[in-house]
Amino acid sequence: MKTLAVSRQFEYMLEKCRAVEGPDGDGSYHVDRVGELAYHIALALGIAPGPALELGLASKIHDIGKTAVDPHILGKSGRLTPQECEAVRKHTVLGAEIISANKDSIFDKARKIALFHHERWDGAGYPHGLKEKNIPLSARITAVADSLDVMTHRRPYKVSWPAEVAIENLVADSGKQFDPEIIWVVAVRPYKFLQRICKVGRRGF
Repeated sequence: MKTLAVSRQFEYMLEKCRAVEGPDGDGSYHVDRVGELAYHIALALGIAPGPALELGLASKIHDIGKTAVDPHILGKSGRLTPQECEAVRKHTVLGAEIISANKDSIFDKARKIALFHHERWDGAGYPHGLKEKNIPLSARITAVADSLDVMTHRRPYKVSWPAEVAIENLVADSGKQFDPEIIWVVAVRPYKFLQRICKVGRRGF
């Protein structure tokens, strides 16, 4: 994948995102894998290479709001309490607030992704309960990329899942959590996307 020139502020946010995901072993590469997946999903949906590249880069800082969440909660291996769950959920709004101070176009896309990537196709997500195409396409794509990567890699609260199981779970949530069109694109040739993330290093693409 080609690259775009980004500001020092974007690079700073990206390093913060890598750091906050780092303690779980696979986590420090998570943001880069999500960006890679989001880029290739966007291309598969027919988005032109330039906007797809910007989307992929913007998606890398989707969890910047986690830098404002207690790290002990983020690293907890057991079940979260209701209060802890609420604290984690706030990372969407916090992330949008952090990004909103920057005016470049990539930050505008990143702000929408940060705010809306936990909305659900069926309207049962957060923070605003948006549904279907009221959720920005960039956030719908990032939601699928994020979930696929989390399922196929180790986290503090789970082991990695086999690729087949991850794809089955995405398909099962098509039309519920995820945009059916995006899931169809991924499910038709799943290994095309999984191969994109298996070799992604710390610097991504």
